[in-house]
Amino acid sequence: MISKEQIKSHYDSLAPNVNEWLDKNAYFHRQLNSQLRFVVRPGSRVLALGCGAVDSLAAMQPSHGVGVDLSPALIEQARVRHPGLEFMVGDVENLELGGQFDYIILNMVVGELADVQKCFEGLRKFCTPQTRILIFYYSRLWEKPLKCAERLKLKMPSLQQNWLPPDEVVNLLELSGYQMVRVSRHVLIPKHIPLISNLVNRFLGWLPVIKHLCFTHLVVARPIGLRPADQNPSVSI
Repeated sequence: MISKEQIKSHYDSLAPNVNEWLDKNAYFHRQLNSQLRFVVRPGSRVLALGCGAVDSLAAMQPSHGVGVDLSPALIEQARVRHPGLEFMVGDVENLELGGQFDYIILNMVVGELADVQKCFEGLRKFCTPQTRILIFYYSRLWEKPLKCAERLKLKMPSLQQNWLPPDEVVNLLELSGYQMVRVSRHVLIPKHIPLISNLVNRFLGWLPVIKHLCFTHLVVARPIGLRPADQNPSVSI
């Protein structure tokens, strides 16, 4: 099992070139941000967890945005890129911070968690009854293409992943006190091919059989059993 120190060291080493990696895969990040904006209303309180969330947090235009990552070097890069947002070093499986949020985003981070259920359970203290948890992660069908892309230096190097199918993520959420709202799949072509990528991702990726070939899963859930102490009408999905 990968240790927290290994994860921290890995992403610290990548931090000096994080802008280059983000720019190299700008099309994919735009697609991902578009899906997040479809769910997250501007002006909401957003907590973004994981190193992939630095630009996504800004794209959601939160009234109060907090980004958390285990890597101090990546947090420093995020602060430089988005000085108007709050970023802090922290372990998402043992998170300590104040406040509650309308949306909590786990962006490509669930695959590196040692204890996914513990993380989900710990996030409940940051939820109101209206909070939505959004979990974006890679499909296992793309495991070998992703490794090939890393060898060709087309993608940021990643650590060993827990390739969880959507039904297992939903099961862990339910065990942790959440109810699934919806599961969807996105992005058939993660690289920009003029005329083709947008057409395929927009229209073909929703078809019943083809959607299972998509690059990413999105699971949306809501907490259950919480007292309605904070009735925030901004969350509708």
